Amino acid sequence: MDSVSVLCVDDDPDLVALTATNLRRVEDSLDITTVTDPQRALEEVSTSAVDCVVSDYEMPGMDGLDLLEAVREDHPDLPFILFTGKGSEEVASEAIARGVTDYLQKGTGENRYDLLANRVTNAVEKYRAGKRAETLDRIRGILRDVNRSLVRAEDREALEHRVCEIVATADPYRQACIVTPSGSEAFDVRVRVGDGTFESVGEYASDMTVVCPVDSALQKGEIETVSIEGGAPETDRERALLERGYDATAAIPISYDSRDYGVLCLFADETDAFDAEERALLAEIGEDLSHAIYRAELHDRLRRDERIISNLPVGVYRHSPLPDGTLLSVNPELVELFDADDAEDLLGRPFRELYADPDDREQFVAALKRDGVVRGMELELETLSGEPFHASVTGIMTEEGDQRYFDGVVSDVTDRHDRERTLRHYETLFEIAPIGFFRTTAAGDPRDTNSQLADLLAYESPVAAIAAIDDLAAELYADPGRPKTFLDRLLSIGSISGFEIDVRDRESERRGLSIDATRLERSEDD
Repeated sequence: MDSVSVLCVDDDPDLVALTATNLRRVEDSLDITTVTDPQRALEEVSTSAVDCVVSDYEMPGMDGLDLLEAVREDHPDLPFILFTGKGSEEVASEAIARGVTDYLQKGTGENRYDLLANRVTNAVEKYRAGKRAETLDRIRGILRDVNRSLVRAEDREALEHRVCEIVATADPYRQACIVTPSGSEAFDVRVRVGDGTFESVGEYASDMTVVCPVDSALQKGEIETVSIEGGAPETDRERALLERGYDATAAIPISYDSRDYGVLCLFADETDAFDAEERALLAEIGEDLSHAIYRAELHDRLRRDERIISNLPVGVYRHSPLPDGTLLSVNPELVELFDADDAEDLLGRPFRELYADPDDREQFVAALKRDGVVRGMELELETLSGEPFHASVTGIMTEEGDQRYFDGVVSDVTDRHDRERTLRHYETLFEIAPIGFFRTTAAGDPRDTNSQLADLLAYESPVAAIAAIDDLAAELYADPGRPKTFLDRLLSIGSISGFEIDVRDRESERRGLSIDATRLERSEDD
């Protein structure tokens, strides 16, 4: 049996010492404290962890029955054995009426102490079993209330606050809080519920590692407790705890899937508030809270992602595995891209039906199967009304558990495709035209020319012509004043037709040319 703290009360110092000696002889697990003053006995019961009181009946000032009644006011279930030399049915009846645990006459012979020791150990075992049952019922009730709250709460802040409220209002806890790591050896207080021992959250946070073992709880991943045994603190942490008016504290790690969400810290006014059974049930609260926080944050992240996806300026979709490949989810932009009335027009439809060119689909699917991801492949798709459009499609194969999906992003690049096609068309015309083309900056610096103009000026290539003519006015025009007239008129009216100039070619030969020019608003330098 674990050590049992017994308080022996008798106004006769010799008799109380004899009782203590014999009880120790019979049962070495009994830790005996003796007092000769009933008032002193009440102080011991209030300040020490007493498991059983063994009291004489006849004592001056306060007899055994009066002491029993005083003890019962604050400790209704504490084992109390009346051990008296003066026995009577009247005394026994009154003792039972006042809630005595047992009644035993002293008598003579050592066997009386054997019997007394047996009565003490039996009473304490029953008392402790009852306390354990009450504790388990109390913690199960807390756990049940916590789980109900975890189901109802909508976000992490609400979860944490409600858990602290439930725990802080359950005896023997006086305060509950949740702290999270904040940098090296620092912590932030997210929630605090309970008495006002700490004046402010800031003060509370700075004192946290001094009072509650949050750091070691996080490092070990298990509950860490501190209690003041015997009423006298021995360590700095115990002294800090006592200074704040607590007898015990527990740090319960809150973590899920290798992620630390913080620590649930509890403070109690009983030294034995966190025994093995209580720690096991508190660990369940920590685990349940961890799972709930994970689910809440996952839910928040999913809602945030859904909002982002719904407002993206590109189409986003998910479809089932091939060969079916039916659309499972689409965002509003994809609905608009394919000219659908709503998402229902697309959901359940095979994505292959949206390709304008079956060869494009074969190319895309082959790359997706081979690499698991395709980035920015340009394809020709088709709206539900049959209108083709050019699209850039990014696809990725996603595995979630034992399920496989294909997620993709679609952007309409028809305008870009048309611009590039037009640009290629004009580039071809620029190069093959039977007349010379050139482009300059607003200041007249050459930027571009075609082969025909290079030939007119006797250069080997357009690149050679551009490289040779650094100063158009000084090196190309035969009349230095003519370029200014040309540029002033072009800037003024925007276009010129048939403007006559004389130029010098590479061989310094004079040539007469007619220029048609248009000002382009493409950049600040053109």
